[in-house]
Amino acid sequence: MRLLLILPLCLILQVPLFAGKDQVFYLIGEVEKTAYTKLHFEKLKKKLLEEEATLVFLGNYSGRIKYDPEADKPDYRSQIPDFFLDFIEKQKIETFLLPGEQEWENGKRTGQDVVNEIEKVYKKRFQEHVRFIPDDAQPGPIIQVLNDHTVLIFINTPFWLQQEVDVARISHDFDDAENHSELQKTAFIFLSDLLKKHHDKNIILFGHHPVVNNGFHGGHFNLKNHLFPLAGKQPFYLPLPGFLYYAPRKWLGAPQDINHPEYKQFVDGMMQLAAYSPHMLYISGHENNLQFNELGMAKQLIVGALARPFKNKLVEVSEPGITRLELKGRNQALIEFLSLKDQELQSIFKKKFNFQAHSFQKEIEQKTNYEDSTVLAIPSRQYEQGRFIRSIMGENYREVWASEIEFPVFDIEKEKGGLKILKRGGGQQTQSYRLENKNKKQYVLRSVEKNASKALPESLRGTIAVTAIQDAISASHPYGAVILPKLAKAAEIYHTNPRIVFVPDDPALGIYRNEMKNKLFLFEERPAKNRDDLASFGYSKDIVSTPKVLEKILQDDEAVIDQQFVLRSRLFDMWIADWDRHDDQWRWASFKQKGKTIFRPIPRDRDNAFFNSDGWLFKIAELKWVQPKFQGFKPNTRNMAGFNFNARYFDRTFMNELTLEDWLETATFLQGKLTDEIIDQAVDSSLPRKINMKSGGRIKKVLKQRRENLAGFAENYYRFLSKQVDITGTKDKDLFQVKRFNDSTRVDVFSLSKKKERIKNHLYGRTFHNDDTKKIG
Repeated sequence: MRLLLILPLCLILQVPLFAGKDQVFYLIGEVEKTAYTKLHFEKLKKKLLEEEATLVFLGNYSGRIKYDPEADKPDYRSQIPDFFLDFIEKQKIETFLLPGEQEWENGKRTGQDVVNEIEKVYKKRFQEHVRFIPDDAQPGPIIQVLNDHTVLIFINTPFWLQQEVDVARISHDFDDAENHSELQKTAFIFLSDLLKKHHDKNIILFGHHPVVNNGFHGGHFNLKNHLFPLAGKQPFYLPLPGFLYYAPRKWLGAPQDINHPEYKQFVDGMMQLAAYSPHMLYISGHENNLQFNELGMAKQLIVGALARPFKNKLVEVSEPGITRLELKGRNQALIEFLSLKDQELQSIFKKKFNFQAHSFQKEIEQKTNYEDSTVLAIPSRQYEQGRFIRSIMGENYREVWASEIEFPVFDIEKEKGGLKILKRGGGQQTQSYRLENKNKKQYVLRSVEKNASKALPESLRGTIAVTAIQDAISASHPYGAVILPKLAKAAEIYHTNPRIVFVPDDPALGIYRNEMKNKLFLFEERPAKNRDDLASFGYSKDIVSTPKVLEKILQDDEAVIDQQFVLRSRLFDMWIADWDRHDDQWRWASFKQKGKTIFRPIPRDRDNAFFNSDGWLFKIAELKWVQPKFQGFKPNTRNMAGFNFNARYFDRTFMNELTLEDWLETATFLQGKLTDEIIDQAVDSSLPRKINMKSGGRIKKVLKQRRENLAGFAENYYRFLSKQVDITGTKDKDLFQVKRFNDSTRVDVFSLSKKKERIKNHLYGRTFHNDDTKKIG
């Protein structure tokens, strides 16, 4: 079973293990635009059967198939040879199909739908021996344990070059990511962890797009290309200014070229992985030639079939090629390029190489023992700046960050009955790890210290921008999150129950040991799945992400957002001056009530509660025309629209039915619940004594002052949101009923029965006053 202990994301495919036997793979790329003949595949079939080989297609084999459900048959929109499809269908050798840019519509927004349609076609036509991988348009990685010393990993590289993907349709293992960019970063983290986890094995990584490329997509064009741009596979020597086409491709890159900015991000990520992966061979397609390249410490093989003659470091041929990879013994591999000669597939190039063992330093297995269950530690010393920097950036919470405090030692094998780390999170500035106990309840560890450089583009790393942004973190209170549970409970909203712990040098941390040891982390429950054990999550049995909620309310007229609960939660955010409340800062508790599903928000990641800076740079930043979200934890916030900038989409989506009376009543409710006694008790009982003496007094004072201003905050922000209100129904046909009066407009939305004959549910209702609302969309 030890071979199966991998990240939850990764699907273990049940195939034979080839222990003690050489394993052969036949690799083909770029079927659609090549000169393959029926004879190629007849000869290939013979070899596959003789060697009991595995067949891998590296993309661009679909002919851009579109499935027509009414005709119940595929519609081939471009030329794919019938003999190729017959070959895939009739041969019974295990076959993997990886998607390429053709399957993903060359990066268009429709790509996610098209690749799913193609998968349906192939699954309908072909037998179980053919596997579309990664399936369901998922990014991967997906792992296949081949034998005791080799693993196969598959990634969906076109996913990185897409213009847009529907986040809600991606695996729940990515539910910490709220957009395409974060999905990409998280996929790289998962892949990195797999490479580390299997550092003692040979790794063959399959993907469509190469990382280094001596071909056309790599910007390598010869003089003939520039003089005769139309002379491709067929000789058509019409002299034209080809440099007008090829020069931009060489330096800027088309969307599928290695020099394109989005492609470069993929290359940067892969090169970082290759830097410590001498045990990895990366196999790709995409280019219409055959290449073998060094990839940092790793190696790369491009197996694109030849659509045109091309000279590279290895071989110059002008016939369609098929690549054979043979794994021999524990570390040896043989690569052969095969081409048709004398009516047979014959080797035209051979290269042997050895997989290199990873030079990981052997970990000391003994756990660090502490005499007591606590240890003295300092959150961070890097904010101890001189007088000049303090005048610019502010005093902030520098003394709090630099104070030595006693923290409990975190024992992962005893905490919550014993925990195991499932995976790393994809946060930009914060180290985060997802853990699970034997009851399948999940928790998170999030580093107290932040790394600002990870949130910046590569070009800005190592510059003064990193120094400035890193120092700005001193305006965040490192203990702010631990104050909030008692306040949130009084406000009758959901909350996590964080505490700060010291993670020791512990072998039980596994592959994450070196990056986690001897650091402070915030430990709390993770709002996900079934948390019927927690009152602070409403004992919800199904907690989901914001994209999942949006998908649900668009598809199901029985799904309801508890907007009053949202409002109470958001006014609480404004009270504690937590300005960073975008979509991904929330999870949703769901409840079944009278045939409906009610959703209520659970806030998380309270890093910016009580955020405040008194430096003159922040005084400039908080101006209306700069970054007013940094107005900070002060008695009053004048520009509530600017302060809530990061939450603008969330608020417009989930609080579009509320009236001014709702806002003011909720503010009054909170003012009555958040008494002086509650505030004093929450701060005094939660902060360490030394920290309370340094910052507790001001926090209590400002909270009481901001509480008195809550009604003003509510009305100010209500009037901003009400200027323009967006109303949505479901994906089915709904009835929008609009009634106009002299000084107001009433809008009601109803779902209809399946036959559209009668009203089923009332989905939305609000009266808009002309003085408040200028546009309803």
